Amino acid sequence: QREVAHRMVAQPGTKVYGVLSIVTQVRCVATLLFDLPPSHFYPAPKVHSSVLLLDFETDPGFDIADENDLFRVVRMAFQQRRKMVRNALSGVAHDEVLKAAKIDGQARPETIPIEGFERICRAMVIQGERRG
Repeated sequence: QREVAHRMVAQPGTKVYGVLSIVTQVRCVATLLFDLPPSHFYPAPKVHSSVLLLDFETDPGFDIADENDLFRVVRMAFQQRRKMVRNALSGVAHDEVLKAAKIDGQARPETIPIEGFERICRAMVIQGERRG
């Protein structure tokens, strides 16, 4: 489905950037190849389709210390994506963590790149805020 494919390759600051974007891009290099209209299938579905190349062999280039921590923080941040990141992560990361990670507490999760979420995770470990 085209919408899912576009979410997988979405960049920060776009409307469709979220958990699926981050999980996909941390684990592989995802490239949107092309879109296909319903008329290319029989029977024609009611949705448009897209073809993606998911390259798990190439390193996506992110230095992730603990994938589980990263995904936990990302899921928490996007549970209420319209909240400021300070409020969305209030249960696990206080203002000092965000400051150490160089993240504006008033930013929305959809504007924070993968590297920013990783900096939050690393700052949490340094500040002793990591919780299981």
